[in-house]
Amino acid sequence: MKIHCFRTVFIRAILPLALLILPGQVCFGQNKGAVSMDAKISEAEDLWNQGDHRKYYSMATAITKEIKASPAKTNQNGPASKLLGSLLSKQANPIEVGNSDLSTMQDLASYLAANDDIPINDRRLTVSLLCKYLGRVRKEKVPNFTPKPVVENIALPPGVPGMAGMSPDGIKDPTARAKYEAAIRENEDNARQNSRQHELKRIDWALGKKLKSYILKTFKASDVSTSAFLQCVSEAAFDDTERKEIEKQLKERNTGAK
Repeated sequence: MKIHCFRTVFIRAILPLALLILPGQVCFGQNKGAVSMDAKISEAEDLWNQGDHRKYYSMATAITKEIKASPAKTNQNGPASKLLGSLLSKQANPIEVGNSDLSTMQDLASYLAANDDIPINDRRLTVSLLCKYLGRVRKEKVPNFTPKPVVENIALPPGVPGMAGMSPDGIKDPTARAKYEAAIRENEDNARQNSRQHELKRIDWALGKKLKSYILKTFKASDVSTSAFLQCVSEAAFDDTERKEIEKQLKERNTGAK
């Protein structure tokens, strides 16, 4: 008992000093891993604000891998939600980052949807993020997309000597060179669009049902208002069949049906 009293007095004595010397570094009861992740996410945010978008997505991908590799007993939902929210607030330029934004967000969404053992308030935040994420994917995905033509080597303009796929620097005529460069850019843009649309379709197929199930399960197990839920449904861009199923689930919850 005496030891307990001594420790209590000791802690009370050093706490003000610790707060004075190390502002913002005393994190009693807080997960150290989460604190470290939060610092890394803030660092990544700084990269975005500085205009270094390529490094931002590279760091976001690295943080996501670290979150996924964390021990099961370490709950990384907080950092995962924070990072997904950050990614959703930005519009990636595929020319700069390819599809890294899509793959990173998919990994975070999968991680969040797989974790049921969290407080209901955290689940509500997760549902909000997942609705926005699914909507982002579905709104960017082009229905019945037809792949655009892509060739390995661009043909030279008529009358220009040389081989298909050669460097534009080898073309002396400025008009012909400009035409050739425009064709190269169009070909590259077509390839990027094809790749991105393929990835969006794959993600929707892989995660659509899983996220919908998580969203419905959360709604039925909590006191989320109907209006808030319907807002989520709208953001997720559910199709007519999914909407009918959701309306049925909504009616069952409101009437107390099992």
